[in-house]
Amino acid sequence: MLSGVKLVLMARYQNKKYLEWVRTQDCVMCGHEGWDGNQIIAHHAISIPGLQIGGMGTKAGDTLAMPMHVLCHRKFHDQFHAYKEDQPIWLMKFLQKSLTHQLTQTS
Repeated sequence: MLSGVKLVLMARYQNKKYLEWVRTQDCVMCGHEGWDGNQIIAHHAISIPGLQIGGMGTKAGDTLAMPMHVLCHRKFHDQFHAYKEDQPIWLMKFLQKSLTHQLTQTS
């Protein structure tokens, strides 16, 4: 306990089917689809201020994954400070797309 506050570790949410769908979408960073040698992977959000997700030694749940090319993913991590303010915007746009997709599949 820290200053009377009990810390609770939540289990990381995982969903293989959702990640498979994420990998079929266009890259959030450049907007293009994947191709041989530069496939789309599921990037899990990291270090978003105010949210306790994807910090050092942890990985965000699969609901916070977004599609990125292998090369864009490498560039994102290599130049994180250049893209850290873009990541929450990409995530919100992709979550909106994901929710819209889910709602149209269940209607």
